[in-house]
Amino acid sequence: MPLFDQSSITDPIVRRNARASLIDGMWYSVMVGLTNPFFGVFAIKLGAGDYLVGLLASLPAFVAMISQLPGAVYTNRFARHLDPVIRSAWAYRVFYLVFAVIPFINIRGVSRAWLFVLLLAVANFPGTVCGVAWTALMGKLIPGNIRGSVFGERNMASSLVTLVATAVAGVWLDVVRFPYNYSSIYVVSFGVLMASLYYLTKLREEPSPPAFPVPPPSIPAGPPRARRGRLALRANPRFTAFTLASFVFHLGLNLPAAVFTILFVRLLHLPQSWIGAFSTFSGITSVLTYRAWGRLADRRGNLWVLVASTAGFAGLVLLYAVSGSPYWISLLMLAAGVVTAGFNLALFNGLLDVAPQEGRATYIAIFNTLIGATGFLAPILGVYLLDHAGLRLVFIAAAGIRIAGAILYWRGI
Repeated sequence: MPLFDQSSITDPIVRRNARASLIDGMWYSVMVGLTNPFFGVFAIKLGAGDYLVGLLASLPAFVAMISQLPGAVYTNRFARHLDPVIRSAWAYRVFYLVFAVIPFINIRGVSRAWLFVLLLAVANFPGTVCGVAWTALMGKLIPGNIRGSVFGERNMASSLVTLVATAVAGVWLDVVRFPYNYSSIYVVSFGVLMASLYYLTKLREEPSPPAFPVPPPSIPAGPPRARRGRLALRANPRFTAFTLASFVFHLGLNLPAAVFTILFVRLLHLPQSWIGAFSTFSGITSVLTYRAWGRLADRRGNLWVLVASTAGFAGLVLLYAVSGSPYWISLLMLAAGVVTAGFNLALFNGLLDVAPQEGRATYIAIFNTLIGATGFLAPILGVYLLDHAGLRLVFIAAAGIRIAGAILYWRGI
């Protein structure tokens, strides 16, 4: 069987869209592998302290949170969701060229680190708008009965590319002198993001009436946006239950987000090649298991996969409480790759399952706003707990919250 076999998709337009989305995801994942594992290290090299590292996780999440509903409103004004995807994707990608020149700006002290954190947060606005529109677009382009398999293949390919890029980046960042190592990484990232954008333009979408067109002046505009969100939650109990479970679980998932960078860099003093290797190890097992998770999701359902993967996340984070060796962490990363593959796939497909077709971008925005709130608050709380209660309590608290989220997913099956 070919590695990425889409011959079973009988509709030629769906098959073309699945292929274009696969290649787009692979190019985009080169950037993810080159940059995401090293954002925190880059900030530290620019002079960031522990709380600024925490803000590096929290501030972009805050911007993502407040831009979800505007992104949905913007998306819903278009007959084609692809149009806002392309526009916002272009705006997001330009920021990587800006990141490349930050180390050379003539400002003193920690100012460059602050500039990077702030710009990364600002970049999240068009990035979030793109994500909302893209998720709604995929709900239209890929039928639900094959979505698990299609995105299992896509995620497997993307993870394979990510792990190779991260392995190369870890060595490159150690061998080449700062800041030329990071600047070159960001320039290459911009190039591959442009290739990703090209394949986004290859998607084919039939236009449909905007979900929430602007009413003429003589017609009342309807309830305020916040009230529409509350009405949407009340009218769709499956969506509400799914969103609540995801909110609780993401609190536990994001609690140690900044603590991991502090653990690796400040406490264990690991070189960048080790940090890159951790992501590579996780990526290997994700690649090997994405296809199996996709088939399992099609057979047993996305919520079943969510319960299994979130329970695995809860157990793994406890083991970090006794981590003092990069070899032990490497074993944990191998296991984390398995549950990450299942969780990422099932969360995306589960959201599309419970979000109604009509006004789907708005439901996605409501969901992402609440999840974004956890990404903003939890990392700062994690750093606070690290400073006042120690490393182990952070991981124990994260495990307890993740277990609560897994139980809520289980109750929703």
